[in-house]
Amino acid sequence: SVTNNGVVFRSGPEYEGLAARTLSPAPGLPAGVVFRSLPSSTTRAAVGINGDVVFSARVAGVGYSSAWSGLWKSTSQDTSLLIGVGSPASALGNGVVFSNLVANSTAGTLWVMDNGDTVFVTGLGGQGVNLVSNIAVYKIGTTGTHSLVARAGVPTSALPDGVTLVSTVLPRVMKAIGNDHIVFTSQLQGATAGVTTANDDVLIRHTNSNGLELIAREGEQIGNYILKSFV
Repeated sequence: SVTNNGVVFRSGPEYEGLAARTLSPAPGLPAGVVFRSLPSSTTRAAVGINGDVVFSARVAGVGYSSAWSGLWKSTSQDTSLLIGVGSPASALGNGVVFSNLVANSTAGTLWVMDNGDTVFVTGLGGQGVNLVSNIAVYKIGTTGTHSLVARAGVPTSALPDGVTLVSTVLPRVMKAIGNDHIVFTSQLQGATAGVTTANDDVLIRHTNSNGLELIAREGEQIGNYILKSFV
């Protein structure tokens, strides 16, 4: 029952036309597999400064369930599959794969950086993944390089010992800026390390040179003021 009235349309100085249409072939997948659903006004695609468009979509076809999802990138040359559910998350080691790829710019979970890199929130599955560590912020470069920005439930030098990010709110809000900076808010867990509801909100930045950096934390005092929950 797939219709053909959903589209992703690109318009710019170098290219104008359809990037994708429901019931049309999904690039990068076997013959006969078509787009089932595409971004909407409530789950928008992400658009880069150079006009590149990245969007999540679901497909229909033999061997693909209605829950299967992927990320596609449309440039002035073509529309191509970046990753799909079950693809290796190579920045996380052998056996870890992507799942539940439904990132979108409306929710602040999908960005195209000025240099064309794609930053997105993704579910994880496979070896060693559990409900504590199954969410990550991930980056794929224009040359296909994979980089981990942040992952829930795993230690990082940006946080105190015994403290990790919470999967259900990673990120609460995120923005990718320029060619390098990724900033997001999240929550912390680690009761034995002193994490409470009065100090569990954080603002974190990621850059290629420094990795994750803790910028601010709820409960910190700045002058005569105490930081409260981040919005």
